[in-house]
Amino acid sequence: MRGDLEMFAGKAPGTTFVELAQRNDAPGARRTWRVRHGTCAKPGMVFGDSAAYPVIRIGTDGKGIGAVTLRLAMPDTGDFHVAVAASPRDARRVACGDLVLED
Repeated sequence: MRGDLEMFAGKAPGTTFVELAQRNDAPGARRTWRVRHGTCAKPGMVFGDSAAYPVIRIGTDGKGIGAVTLRLAMPDTGDFHVAVAASPRDARRVACGDLVLED
């Protein structure tokens, strides 16, 4: 499983847009995901409303996309990571990636 995450200031003031594109995943899988404070090794709280993150449905080609606009301003400091869970009913982490904030 591989993925790319983009996170940037949303169109409305005080919002953040996040998009996760998965590939090389199991066709038919349903993945939950969250951007979280901290790192994969030392995870913190969810960034934004946990319920706002949509389930990613993986297609027959092994690809899927999830996108959300959060009602929080884009952070300019701090550690963040994205965590992907096995399914909506199985919270086991199957993928994780530390994020690097760029200027």
